[in-house]
Amino acid sequence: MDVSFIVDASQSVGLHNYHKVLEFVKKLAKALQISQSGSHASLVIFSDTARVQITLDEHDDIREFNKALKEAPYLGKRTRIDKGLRLASEGVFTSRAGMRPSSRRVAVLLTEGRQTRTFDSIPLRYAVQPLRLKRVDVFAVGIANDIRFDELSSATTRDQNVFLVKSFKGLNEIAEDLSEKMLTASIFLIQINKKYHVAA
Repeated sequence: MDVSFIVDASQSVGLHNYHKVLEFVKKLAKALQISQSGSHASLVIFSDTARVQITLDEHDDIREFNKALKEAPYLGKRTRIDKGLRLASEGVFTSRAGMRPSSRRVAVLLTEGRQTRTFDSIPLRYAVQPLRLKRVDVFAVGIANDIRFDELSSATTRDQNVFLVKSFKGLNEIAEDLSEKMLTASIFLIQINKKYHVAA
């Protein structure tokens, strides 16, 4: 599996909670068994801008991946989820960034807030289209009470891929369920292809 973690590093998250989210990513990465011949993982962080912090081909060892997570900076500005989604398609799920042609593709969006509305913001249902066209199964984790289910659902492959928790402490409660669904993502690829008319 090739997986991209798309992590909210905006002001509404806060530095302390941002580190909790990165710890949650570590837990998921462990469950996915990152290795040279196994799963590969990347990290995209977003706020006012988005950046690829870790590419898919950068670390094939869980210890090195975890070490790289510690270096992910906290950006602390607005919440542009659309930029995180678009960058995952353009900067992660490409052959030059290490995507393997025969691997399953999964993206996990982790966010605390709603998309910031600006003159150039793109609704999530449109921002996610490039990922869908690349047959990426998209999950979303919404944290705290300000989350809009309909907005997150519009960015995922299906409603069942949305996970909501009331606090950052609640992330651990969904880790097992989420990792299991990620590992069985291939079951839904045929459904995705039929829904969006994508060739395998």
